[in-house]
Amino acid sequence: MPVFSDADLFRRIAVENPWWADTQSAGEATRGLGARRLFDVVLRVVADRNRKDIPVIVGPRQTGKTTIIRQVIARLIAAGAPARSIVYLSMKRPAYSDVEPAAMIKLYLSRLKTDVTPQPLVIFDDVHYLKDWRIRLTELIDLFPSVRFLAATSLGGPTTRGDADKPDRTIDLALPPLSFQEFLTLRGAEEGLFRSRIDQDRNKTMLYLDQRGVVLLNEQFQQYLNLGGFPQVAADRRSTAHGVADKLDEIADRLLSSELPGRVGIQDTRELQRLFSLLAWQTGDEFSIDGLAQAIGVAKNTLKRQLDYLESAGLIRRTHRLDEDGQRFQRAVTFKVHLTAPTMRAALFGPVGVEDPIMTKIAETAVIGQYLSDPNLDRVMYARWTSRNIDVVVCDPVTDKPTELYEIIWEESGLKEARRFTALTGFKKRNEDVLKVQALTQTTAGGANISGVDIRYLPVAAYCYWVGKQVSDRLADYYLGPGASAAAAERRPAPVIASPQQQTAAAGGGLFDPAAE
Repeated sequence: MPVFSDADLFRRIAVENPWWADTQSAGEATRGLGARRLFDVVLRVVADRNRKDIPVIVGPRQTGKTTIIRQVIARLIAAGAPARSIVYLSMKRPAYSDVEPAAMIKLYLSRLKTDVTPQPLVIFDDVHYLKDWRIRLTELIDLFPSVRFLAATSLGGPTTRGDADKPDRTIDLALPPLSFQEFLTLRGAEEGLFRSRIDQDRNKTMLYLDQRGVVLLNEQFQQYLNLGGFPQVAADRRSTAHGVADKLDEIADRLLSSELPGRVGIQDTRELQRLFSLLAWQTGDEFSIDGLAQAIGVAKNTLKRQLDYLESAGLIRRTHRLDEDGQRFQRAVTFKVHLTAPTMRAALFGPVGVEDPIMTKIAETAVIGQYLSDPNLDRVMYARWTSRNIDVVVCDPVTDKPTELYEIIWEESGLKEARRFTALTGFKKRNEDVLKVQALTQTTAGGANISGVDIRYLPVAAYCYWVGKQVSDRLADYYLGPGASAAAAERRPAPVIASPQQQTAAAGGGLFDPAAE
């Protein structure tokens, strides 16, 4: 085995950091690429010199983790940071495989003498290549108190956290596949769907969505379900369905057939592929460990490990069940599984159409997908009892009581019939903390009182747009402190959907605001 000298190793590091020699190169790799909403949060977290934790960007491959890192580097250098005060290290490089992170940092500091620079920034990309990486990153904080850190990984979540007794000062910044709002922004379609008007009561410019806008929004939503999810695909408006499928197949293959499964003890990737194909085909369905293990033909312990991997790799999300009284089950036997991006199903089995029978489940999958970067993601659940079920139940993050109920109704015939809402009305009457009951439809907006319960109708595409925007604001407030999202909104005004009460005189009618109902 070759032994690399410090000089050899440093030359390898310098190759990954071309801005040391040419500051203009910092932005070359990302020029022309749009920024994801998490970019602002990462930039401000890294710029906070008082933080004593290590932010880790966690998300599946191809969601833009490295792009965000390079955009942060470019922005910091453009703002005046010395180029040599930032070092980027991709831990998947073979040259780094036998080198301790602490040794690399010591070499970096000694060669560039950046210890005289206040708090240099060390970035570890693909940090999952380090064994027990959370613990090892935490150790670096004490070893190098004057250094700031940033990391990124394709394997995150609870499965990567080791012994609870050992210190862990990493903090995850979730970067799931694109939200619907991000998809519209990347494609330059967001503002074209709305009409602008000054709202005197709110003292701001609002972008309104009318019935024509609903039609256009649904067209984009269908594109999102089949083509969205991953920036490199969504941003290319010239991509054909066949070309997109090839790109997404490549992404799925990297996640399922690469070395990543082996890092959590999964050796047979064919079994993993069978499981993922089944879950993708039945996205939004309810499963049990016993039933899945029998269907796939594997031991239950093996299945649990495979499910943990698929979730930690950002391919699926398991949501858990409540009973009719809004209580969690002490022993969870069943759970729902959703793809993190509906696009994955289209890539595996072909695009879905508006009239496809699976559209209700696909729309539900999209709804869950908008919550994936929410710091309180565990509050998003579902309810089922006897023969009744509610697709999505959102609980209060403090009290854990259900506060919002959503039923996806893509087929709108008989929309106001009481029998279609028996589960919603019954659950609402048994749970006094519920504040919002909504039917997420294909095109209908408005509302009705059914069996004594006020139910609002809202197109699911509009709801997905709104949730993606709201979750981004909660993300900023969670990591940067209360009011951070309001400050960001002042710098970059965002579209708002208006309520019918506020805009009854607006041309076209049918306007709504999910937050106001």
